[in-house]
Amino acid sequence: MKKLARICGVACTLSGLILGVAMIAVGMSPGCAHLAPVINNLPQAEAYAKDAQVALVVVRATEQAIFATAPNPALQAKIEIGISDAQVAIDAGLKICQGTQALSQVQIAEAFQDFQTAYVNVMALLGPLGVQRVGAPGRVSVRSLPPGTRYVISDPAILSAPRS
Repeated sequence: MKKLARICGVACTLSGLILGVAMIAVGMSPGCAHLAPVINNLPQAEAYAKDAQVALVVVRATEQAIFATAPNPALQAKIEIGISDAQVAIDAGLKICQGTQALSQVQIAEAFQDFQTAYVNVMALLGPLGVQRVGAPGRVSVRSLPPGTRYVISDPAILSAPRS
């Protein structure tokens, strides 16, 4: 049994070495130079998607808190549909980014355009209920908020992504 483990260990080590060398060779080949922009910008698109998903969690929690104390089934249904649309748009935007070969910051923003529209629409429905959007996470002066503001939600970073 020890001999088999030793042989498997060597085989696994050699296969790992061969795989590593193959990956280096492919990565260094001139034919794969077109992958560099995707590799460099895809993490940014993924970060935007995760941030947008966190924003939707906050929006959903806020929506549920509001309607727990003041039920309005018709408005709540509209908001929940908008949140679902925004989630679908995040998934679609991320898929577009994953399938794009030369991914620029502008293309990332364009890929998430449907999310941005859905998010802004949901926030517009929540606005009259005392929810205030703020542009970037950070400190917000209570004095700068409109009267009647009960909740403050920071916009996801994709809303301020470069557009040109």
